[in-house]
Amino acid sequence: MMTFKHALFPLDGSPLAEHALPYAKAIYREGARITLLQVVDLPVIPPDVDATAFGLPPGTRAEPYLCEQAETYLSKVRSEFQTSFASITTEVIDSTDPSGAIIAFSDENAVDLIVMVTHGRSGLSRLLMGSMTQKVLQAATCPVLVVPRRLIETESQGLPVVETAPDIPETAT
Repeated sequence: MMTFKHALFPLDGSPLAEHALPYAKAIYREGARITLLQVVDLPVIPPDVDATAFGLPPGTRAEPYLCEQAETYLSKVRSEFQTSFASITTEVIDSTDPSGAIIAFSDENAVDLIVMVTHGRSGLSRLLMGSMTQKVLQAATCPVLVVPRRLIETESQGLPVVETAPDIPETAT
């Protein structure tokens, strides 16, 4: 049976991304670690530009403010899931390359599964913004479980969702 010892859940603060979290319960085994990660993509704010133009409170510096917001968010999410898992941690990383930061974190911390939700962008939006999920899929050195947005929309219509993890036999490669 294949078991995962350290699963990484990259979250961006959106309710959509949090739909990956029920899968933690499905794949979790005794002794496993769960890490909730948020990558803060810091805006470059020229010194002569008012931070309020970027949605920040007047007189704040972007880095500490946005990182503190991310830590508060992850703490809230962790507290909602804390009782389900023996080991759940949070990490905030600031980077201008979120997908690269996710990959680097997973490589440096012995992550053996990444679980994330697609945002379902298509057309021009995907072309301009790129697909972070696609970038992680291409560069990850461990399995990536991708929860498609359309599955979340199906779940919200009352159709069944994954409740428990099946025993997956290991196969030789």
